[in-house]
Amino acid sequence: MKANFILFTIGICIITVSLLLSEPAFNGSSPGCGGGGCHSFQDGAVSVTILDNLQVEVTVSGTGSKVGGELVDENGTVVDVIENTSTNPFILSAPFEGTYLINVGYKNPSKRWDSSLVVFSVSDVNDGDNSPVEFILKQNYPNPFNPSTRISYSIPEAGLVTLRVYDVLGNEVDQLVYENKEVGEYSVSFDASSASGGLSNGIYFYRLKVNNHVSIKKMVLLK
Repeated sequence: MKANFILFTIGICIITVSLLLSEPAFNGSSPGCGGGGCHSFQDGAVSVTILDNLQVEVTVSGTGSKVGGELVDENGTVVDVIENTSTNPFILSAPFEGTYLINVGYKNPSKRWDSSLVVFSVSDVNDGDNSPVEFILKQNYPNPFNPSTRISYSIPEAGLVTLRVYDVLGNEVDQLVYENKEVGEYSVSFDASSASGGLSNGIYFYRLKVNNHVSIKKMVLLK
């Protein structure tokens, strides 16, 4: 198994990502592989809620049938797994604080899978307040990407949030967010194939602004 992890020093993050891990039987041989025994990626099929005591509630959408899920640590080791359960949402438990991947999937009405990244911090053990304490713009994942990637961020105060993408010349190529948001953590997908009629290979920048807070990061489109 292989996984690329983004490490954060504090707080909790939830990021939906596409990864090549396969422990539960629902994945066939591997997510995204070819052939009748394999599952197809379904973005947005999983949502997660951090609970106390290093637990996470996992909800799988898109099916009324049995589901499966796994929790994978930074070394690629599956630390908790649920196979073919009718309970949805279900609970996965981490042994220690840190960064973990959640893979989920189902077979009916068609074979689908999705993944999410969660970070448990010390505050998750007995503190149910998951409000972010910092203004954070996270590195997009995957990066480099083709054609889509996901950008996540957290805001410590309510306000008008704008998230825009620019090319190296400073031209705006897409506006991902322009709306008032409350304190919380958010994630948005960026598809380079639909931005400005389709973007070419190269370096792009994404800029997050809320009230007086501004942050900019670089990402690479590699076809």
